[in-house]
Amino acid sequence: MRKFLEALRFEKRYIRFLSVIFIVSALSGYWNGNDLLAVFKKAGIFDQLKEVVSSIQRDPSFFNVFLELFLNNWTAAMVTIVFGVFLVFWPSAMILMNGMLLGMVLKVAATESGVHPLLLFVKTILPHGIIEIPAIIIAAALGTHLGVFWIKWLISFSIPKRKEKVQAEWATLKGNLIPLLIGISCLVVLAGLIETGLILLNVT
Repeated sequence: MRKFLEALRFEKRYIRFLSVIFIVSALSGYWNGNDLLAVFKKAGIFDQLKEVVSSIQRDPSFFNVFLELFLNNWTAAMVTIVFGVFLVFWPSAMILMNGMLLGMVLKVAATESGVHPLLLFVKTILPHGIIEIPAIIIAAALGTHLGVFWIKWLISFSIPKRKEKVQAEWATLKGNLIPLLIGISCLVVLAGLIETGLILLNVT
């Protein structure tokens, strides 16, 4: 836990930056919910979600529901990290899309149900989102940092005096990888357990 918290402090600039992107995009998604719904449908964004829902409907057991949710969220987190290494703006784009998707879904659900969006958020998203959203943001922060680092590393070849600083940063970043990956995985597991319980509670 201590190493994980230390690693988070090392990533705090990226975490803050991506948190702002998520909040702004979520608000934008909410205010433009109806327009975004058509765009996301045309882009096939909902296809993967439909597959998860179909699997849950076929086998609504605790293990299957948890496994579907965990694998979906954990894979998304790991892909965000890996893609960030090669495409430094990918994690930011993923956070932007997820924020807009959350805001849009909240707007549509509130409109269709007649329930106040804040109440809907607290009842359906906050219980697991308070853990799941930070996990995704931390994963995006790590992916972004890795991508930025490789750019710094390449630049250091033309600016030798920066090489020592880059090497020191890599030593810390490398040491933080395992604690961060374990921490992200644990958060995704916990969020999955809570979300599974909520889904099964509503089903039954």
